[in-house]
Amino acid sequence: MEQAVGGESKRSQVTGTHLTKAKKCTVIGGSGFLGQHMVEQLLARGYAVNVFDIRQGFDNPQVQFFIGDLCSQQDLYPALKGVSTVFHCASPPPSSNNKELFYRVNFIGTKNVIETCKKAGVQVRGMLQ
Repeated sequence: MEQAVGGESKRSQVTGTHLTKAKKCTVIGGSGFLGQHMVEQLLARGYAVNVFDIRQGFDNPQVQFFIGDLCSQQDLYPALKGVSTVFHCASPPPSSNNKELFYRVNFIGTKNVIETCKKAGVQVRGMLQ
């Protein structure tokens, strides 16, 4: 016997669109070292994964790639629409001495990610540093 929760059975909740959205995410900077490892782990756990980056660093038919500038809402929005979780892993390599690039990616880019998540309907819950 199925137990009804909020007018829906448990079976319909599990097979419904809510779970599908909850299992879809975007990894920003997914072509980088950390990002690629996150993508692998998310796929292994059954997530549908989008990758947003300035380049496509690997091929995987299970991943939808979006190429663009994370400081551009126009570029970023399509990669965030319809996902429940966003992992922001983009950062210049530590060996870079370009302070302008660090500021652009780590400050302006992160600010744009938060704003674009809100516009795309992704709930912003918190950030790790």
